[in-house]
Amino acid sequence: MQREKDKVQIQLDKLLSSEASRLNYPLKVNTLVKKDSIVNCISSKIKEEPSSIFIINIEPDGSIFQSKDEIISTLENTGAMGLLTPPGQPLRMINRVLLPVDFNLQNFGGYSKIHSFIRYFHPVIDTVSFEKNGNSTANKKNKNWLEIVKNIFIPSTVKNEQLSGDNFQSSFKNYIQKNHTDLLILFQQKQGKIKSLFKESNARMLLPQLDLPTLVYFQN
Repeated sequence: MQREKDKVQIQLDKLLSSEASRLNYPLKVNTLVKKDSIVNCISSKIKEEPSSIFIINIEPDGSIFQSKDEIISTLENTGAMGLLTPPGQPLRMINRVLLPVDFNLQNFGGYSKIHSFIRYFHPVIDTVSFEKNGNSTANKKNKNWLEIVKNIFIPSTVKNEQLSGDNFQSSFKNYIQKNHTDLLILFQQKQGKIKSLFKESNARMLLPQLDLPTLVYFQN
């Protein structure tokens, strides 16, 4: 067993060294090869380093994770922030971010943790809400919400927009293609429409349709 762990450690170190050298970014990479429950490992790591981000292949390997649903469920159960990356994709700068939101929800606590990751890139952040069948709720509350979020995400540029239509997935997929989104953020707050979107698996259904890095975070 120890020989296998050492072999995997060497392979992982070589891969991370190669990828990290291509980034113009202050990245600290620690590797750990351990035999244990993945949930236990992630939970323990978060207790040691609450700011940890777990980089996970969006395509399940059949060993650590059996399905995308299992990946999402693990992040939900542990409260970990996970960066899901498509295999074989070249590294690219994060210039444009899509963040589906509920403009009626006034809980802003979780955005600070998201900001801690993306603030180094100074991206344009598109905060987008979805209303089915064209029932727009754009009003002064949206503007107040936007002003608060702009202050949280300084120095990034924050914009907001409401999408409408019959289908959540196709509306967001078209928006991503049109705006050349580099990173999708799936952030479930404690309450609100985005939480219901996760429950209905709408947000999860975006994952197999997109060849796009996705930051996933469930606020506990």
